[in-house]
Amino acid sequence: MCEVLTVTCNPAIDQTVEVTVLRPGEVNRGQKVRMDPGGKGINVARVLKGWQTDVMATGWIGTANGDFVVNALDRMGILHQFVPVDAVTRINCKIAETKPQRMTELNAPGFRVDAKDVDAFIHLFDRLLDQAKVVVLSGSLPTGAPNGLYRDCIEMAKRKNVKAFLDAEGVPFKLGVDAVPFAVKPNRRELGGYVGTPLDTEQNVLEAGRRLLEIGIRWVAVSDGANGAWLMTETKTIRTIPPRIEAKSPVGSGDSMMAALVWGWLQGKSEEEVARFATAAGTVTAAHAGTELCGWEETVAMSRQIHLERISSFSG
Repeated sequence: MCEVLTVTCNPAIDQTVEVTVLRPGEVNRGQKVRMDPGGKGINVARVLKGWQTDVMATGWIGTANGDFVVNALDRMGILHQFVPVDAVTRINCKIAETKPQRMTELNAPGFRVDAKDVDAFIHLFDRLLDQAKVVVLSGSLPTGAPNGLYRDCIEMAKRKNVKAFLDAEGVPFKLGVDAVPFAVKPNRRELGGYVGTPLDTEQNVLEAGRRLLEIGIRWVAVSDGANGAWLMTETKTIRTIPPRIEAKSPVGSGDSMMAALVWGWLQGKSEEEVARFATAAGTVTAAHAGTELCGWEETVAMSRQIHLERISSFSG
């Protein structure tokens, strides 16, 4: 039995090219090149596998170059079952500058799926749910996929008593929320998009999160980059603040947080421990260059440096 099933509907090959300084409009010579399997659900699977958690990755994969993704997952020991699509898996280019430390991302749109592909995925997903305790639904949907796909997957998971964790944005997030997953992990901007207004103050963030709790979602985790995060539950609101770091790349930080949320639930950790670990995981990943994700030992070490505040306690 795989404890966690991660869904990546729009997987990618992430190519990170390191340069000293990016000069637009000129020929830039790369110093290092790194290629990784990408997509939000795959990133979650990579972190969880590194933390000794049994995980299965699923979704669609373009057959023209998808062997790179599945072979990389094989080398990492991550189980996978994807629905093949006669198309090219998108290639995302990440340009990592060393002076200054910053990342420029060029993310491709991905392939198109049709009704046959969607039906094949739904049948596979339904079967894989029988093996899981948790399903993570994260990232964008490819062209042709219905906006309500995550909603349908959450409803299927709930019928089988599988906890659903959702990380998306726009209409797929809104419709997914309607199905009331166990947990959601928007960033501050995405949550503002959901409620239809910028979240300029902490009180705005808390009020928006409370709206999600009121419909029955149990955990609302809101990330805010270097400013930390909030974890809201029915009885607690916890604010976490990470130490100042030299951030090198935001790629995978939110996915690392999601992995830590799932890990914390599986381990039966307290909300305080979950919040601390989730913020630590995102912070460690941000300190890495390119698409390198957080490891276990460095996340444990970082968790000891996370400042935690209990903002409020409420019920009902």
